[in-house]
Amino acid sequence: MALWHVYVGGVTEDVWQYHPRPNPDTTIPARGIEHLLFDDSSYSLVHKETTEGDLFSPQNLVLNPNTPVLYAAEFAVPGRLVSFEIGCHGRLERGSSIETHGAMAISASVHPKGTRIYVGHLGDGVISMGRIDTSGMVVVTEPVVAPASLGSKVHHVCISPCATTLLATDFGLDQIVSYPLNDVGDLSPEPISRVTLPAGCAPRQVEVHPSGKYVYTVGVGDCHLYVLEAEDFIPRRIIARYPIGPLGLDDIGSAAETSMSLDASRLFVGVRGADSLSTFDLDVSGLPTRQRSVPSLGRSPRSIEVAPSGRSLLVGNWHSNRVEVFSGADSDSLHATGGGLAIPSPSSFVFVPS
Repeated sequence: MALWHVYVGGVTEDVWQYHPRPNPDTTIPARGIEHLLFDDSSYSLVHKETTEGDLFSPQNLVLNPNTPVLYAAEFAVPGRLVSFEIGCHGRLERGSSIETHGAMAISASVHPKGTRIYVGHLGDGVISMGRIDTSGMVVVTEPVVAPASLGSKVHHVCISPCATTLLATDFGLDQIVSYPLNDVGDLSPEPISRVTLPAGCAPRQVEVHPSGKYVYTVGVGDCHLYVLEAEDFIPRRIIARYPIGPLGLDDIGSAAETSMSLDASRLFVGVRGADSLSTFDLDVSGLPTRQRSVPSLGRSPRSIEVAPSGRSLLVGNWHSNRVEVFSGADSDSLHATGGGLAIPSPSSFVFVPS
């Protein structure tokens, strides 16, 4: 597959009511969800259209695995999930809009069966679960996990490859927490694992190695990669810690999003402040063996995503308001292709076959 629809989430002007505005602020507010066409053979990006109207910082986008429906988690108060049917030529047709019972929805994850969706909230640490009907629309949501304590801030939720566990990063409490899922995807509020990281680490995102032996998280506060030993994809303890900045130096930036190569042999990390991309080579079991860094070609690489072919990597340089394309995600080194495109505050990517 060479041609892909790419949907890009961003933050609208209202976000600064709830979140500290950067200083200096060079981020252009998004108008909604951007629709691009990506040719993975020539590394070119073309802007198709913008979906606007009654959208409040639709910064995190996720796809239903079984139905052509896209979900946008709104980083606002109250949080909300907006569902879009993906129609002819990739056009988004708006469907349901439903509150998520938390403040500042920042991450969503859809169960492999396509019948449940989970939403984490940075504003108050709530994790909600939504029920999805046969058309792919979210019909009801409920708050399942209450904040663990004052200061809880969930930054990322993701489902383990075996679909029996929901992993969450608590950015405020410096923890990785695992919750059980039953056969239909219902979420239990009682955690089965809680791993505490160093104070001030502020874990942003988790990646799970397909071996089930290791889980990775990156610290926004200390710019380190943490490797956690896992049992059947459930993290149990920290076994290694690596600085992420260029040349492996400490205190060189702030870790952002991560993305794993299709063969799980590499883990890519965006580094804000240093404006770079770090690549960690992984051995067959999942342990890091080598690190390399290249410039991100812009300021504040917040969002990164390996394309479905595995060949290329899209990078959203947030403060530069631009998406860049890198080749070599399946090789020993990343190379800028020159196929970038100006996009306001790019915050997440979703690929859909064209």
